[in-house]
Amino acid sequence: MVQHASIFGDRMTPIEIAGQRYFTANQVADTLGVDRTTFYRWRKKLLVPQGQEFRDGRLLFTEADVAEAREFANRIGSEREQRGQLRLPLA
Repeated sequence: MVQHASIFGDRMTPIEIAGQRYFTANQVADTLGVDRTTFYRWRKKLLVPQGQEFRDGRLLFTEADVAEAREFANRIGSEREQRGQLRLPLA
C-alpha cells in the first residue's frame, strides 16, 4: 500500500518505484502553490531540480527534489528580484 508522504500532507500521494517515492510535476507545483507553467519556467531556468523522466514520459521528482524546490519557492522576494530586474515605482 502506498502511504502519503508526511512532509506534503494528505493531498499528494506519491508514486512508489523500487522503494523510492516520486511526485509528478503537477503535484510539486500544487504543493508549492504555483501554477504548473511557473514551475516549468523555473525548471527551464535551472532554478529548481530537473526531475527524472520515467519510461512512460512522466516527469517525476523525489522528496529531496520537492524540498529543494520548496526552498526556492519560499525565498523572500519574487523571481524578478532574484534576477535583479525588479522595477520599483517612483514615489
